Order: sequence, then C-alpha cells, then structure tokens
Amino acid sequence: MKASRVLAAVVVLGAVVALVVWWPGREGQLRETVLRAPVAAAVQGAGASWYCAARDIGVEQFNHTVLITSVDDRPATVRVEPYGEKGAGAASEVKVAPRASTTIDMATLGGPGQSVMLESSGPIVVEHRFDYAGGADQAPCSTFSSRISYFPVVVTTRDAKARLSLFNPFPSDAAVDVQVAFDTGVRVPTDLSGIVVPAGTTKVVELGDAVQRRDQFAATVTARSGGVVAELANSFDGTGEVPIKGLRLVAGARTAAPRWSFAGGFADPAAQERVVVFNPNRSAVTAVVQVVPYSGLASMPEPFSVDVPGLRYAMVDLSKESRVPPQGYHAIEVESTKGQPIVAGRSESVTAAAAEGDATPLRSLMTKGTTASVGGVVAAREWVSTGLRRGEADDAAVLIHNPGRGIAVVRVEAVAADGSAGSTTPASVEVPAGDSVVVTAEQLAPTADQWAARVSSETPVVVERLRVFRAAGDFSLQPSVPVVPGAGALSAIGG
Repeated sequence: MKASRVLAAVVVLGAVVALVVWWPGREGQLRETVLRAPVAAAVQGAGASWYCAARDIGVEQFNHTVLITSVDDRPATVRVEPYGEKGAGAASEVKVAPRASTTIDMATLGGPGQSVMLESSGPIVVEHRFDYAGGADQAPCSTFSSRISYFPVVVTTRDAKARLSLFNPFPSDAAVDVQVAFDTGVRVPTDLSGIVVPAGTTKVVELGDAVQRRDQFAATVTARSGGVVAELANSFDGTGEVPIKGLRLVAGARTAAPRWSFAGGFADPAAQERVVVFNPNRSAVTAVVQVVPYSGLASMPEPFSVDVPGLRYAMVDLSKESRVPPQGYHAIEVESTKGQPIVAGRSESVTAAAAEGDATPLRSLMTKGTTASVGGVVAAREWVSTGLRRGEADDAAVLIHNPGRGIAVVRVEAVAADGSAGSTTPASVEVPAGDSVVVTAEQLAPTADQWAARVSSETPVVVERLRVFRAAGDFSLQPSVPVVPGAGALSAIGG
C-alpha cells in the first residue's frame, strides 16, 4: 500500500470521536474524551481502506462473502485485494453506484479462505459473511489496524474451535503476543508469544492448541512491532454439554472505555446470554451492568455490580438471573464506577425453539445458533447495515437504543442493492430517553431480495442489527456501522 494511502486512513480514522452517554438519571458531569470506535465509522465524503481479517472459521467447507454499500451520492471505485498465508493474490476493481450495494464471492478471487483489503475512492460500509452447513455469521470489517485488540469472549471447549486471524497487509513484518486472561489469573502461553506475521500476509492461530477446554476466557492481541488487524472466528459443533451450534465472528475492540452499550439482546428459557467485563488495568475495577427492557423503564431491574481484579474478567450470566425479565428484548449498559477503561463483550446462544406465546420479533424463527460481539462506545445520528435479506432463507431486524436524555426521532428505511428505495413502508419512530425499539424487515416490507438498512436520527443513538440465517440454522447480532459527516462535525459528550 502506498504511504500516502496509509497516512490518509490513519488521519481519517484516528479522528473518529465517541459520542457516548449513559441512561437517564445518571448523576455527575459528563467528561469530554476522544475514543476510537471498536467498529470504525464510514466518513462521508472521504474514501478509506477496509480490512476483513478472518479467513478460517474452523470447518472444511464454507462460503466467504464481502458486502459493500456506498454511503455517498457519488459512485465509488473499490480495489479489492485478497491475502493468504503466502501473500497477496490478484487484485480486482469494482464500481459501486451511489447509495448502492454490491456483493463479492471470495471464491471468485482465489478461494474463500483469504483475508481482504479494500481501498475505496469514496465512503463505503463493508461487512463480510461466512456460512456453512452448521452456521453463519456476518460482521463489519475494520477501517484501521491497531497495536492492541481486545477479545473479551473466547471459548475453546471440546465442541468449539477458536481461530484468530492476524492480517498484516502492510510493508513491514509484525510481531504479536496474545495474552490470555482467566477469572483467576493471566498469562502469555509460549505458543502465543512472539508470533511473526510477515509483511503482506495473513496468519491463523488456533487458540485451542494453547488454551485447552475453557468455556470462557479473554484474549488481548498486542503487536510488539508493526501492525495487524485481528478477528476471531469461534465455531461450535453442537456436541457440548450445552448444545451450542453455529459461528461467532468477532472483531476485536481497539480501545478500552469507561462505558459500553449493547442496543439489543433477548431473554427466554431457551436462550443463554452472557455479559463479560474485561479489566485491562493492573488495579481492580468495579463495574455496573444495567439491563434496560424495551418499553420497560418503569420496571427496570436492579443493576448487577461486578468486581474485576486487574488483568482479569468477570461474567454475568443474564439467563440465570431472576431479576432479568424472562422474555423479550433489552438493551445493556456497562460502566466502570470510577471511570476506569474496561472492555465489554456479549454472547447470545439459542438451543431450542422459543416457548409458545413468546412475542419477541424474529425469535420464533430461531431454533439454534450463537453470536457474540464487543459493545459499542459511540452513538451517532446515522447508521448503515448492509447485506440484509428477508425471505425463506433469511430475516432481519434493526435494534435502536437511545442513550440520551431526550426523545430521539428516528427514521429507518430499506435501500435496494441498486440504490433505489427498497422499502415500501419506511418506519418513523420516537424512542424515549433511555429506551429502545425494534424495527423488523416485515415492518419495512423491503421490495428487494438484498438490501441495506439506513437509520437516521435527530439525536445520537446506538444501533445493532439482528440477522436470522434460516438455512444455516444460525443468527447474528452485531453492531451497525456509524456514518459521520467528518471529524470536524463530531463532538465528544461522554467517556
């Protein structure tokens, strides 16, 4: 990559500022701070590089698809370059019409098992999806490398494979350490120390070879030299004591922050939801985990308080807590009580069909599956999720949480792959302060087979999207991508 392109990407993406506020009623003055989002924003009017790191999900046969949506009124030219263990493959170029979407099957670029770098002339949103006979997941790609990446939720039980992809498309070699944190201690296994990722290559590390049969730990990827983009693929075959089956595709958090937010989650007797708080500090931290039921502010459950020793994690299994409403959607807020930086992750798994009478939208379509992600540290006025579908094989919903102190007036619409209006009934909703709403594909009535969801709000909100892969028997609950007008238009209001 040319030095000028690298410099431009660093300048644009290093300027992403977090807009984070806590639920209504929080006391104290908000402090201004600048944070790098764990899921990088698309900056209107500017091109950037995107990196899709994961290339091996622990199964023999799978499909790998890259999904691109333009977020500008001008066409974008995108250079797509695949990378493998031995270096870069043949690059290709695609053109994306204004506000339109396109899909790239990695099998056409030399095979699905490759990392991908995309360089665009205009602002775009990029996600990638893996699917196979036993599961599927789709997650946003990254717009920058990082010296450090946090993965608060990792599983290496007998039924699980945890493949960590380390992508180095840059001109210098990188040396990487992977620190492993348990609830009882921390170490850097010999096999995970000083991993060399040569320039212009991508390397896959099976974490289960070094950390065996653990149902939960946290991993921190630190580059001694150079830079990498790290992404985790955790696959489950359904043979464990808890029959979890499916794929978790997780981009590492590039920053720790005092406050984190998950726009959506759900509870019912056949769902398992866990929140993990990782403490990257050497001193102990106390954190609060607040579950906020949709339309349930009047009966919000008492928050969970967790003490987290230095360099360790603490977990709250929400599915085992009686104070969490037994059915329905909820948002989750996580905050360190003294403002120390922490990292929050969430996993959600389904092991059976929902109980009869459960009215949670889309839950009736899930009989199995699993997903995980880090939380969000940014709120924004515009969000985009790409590569959504609704039909016999898939369904989708958009989950919107308002962390502010006033009502958020929000518009949600489906946009067809050709950039035209793909929604027959765009949704306009008011979200009270601290509350959340779900907007389903059925409400939007998308007219296209594949579409992108665009969320615009008068005030900053937090957005995730839920995808159900019926054919693969899996689902995906991941953050949407914030779209911002430019660094100069951003102001920090929390952190």
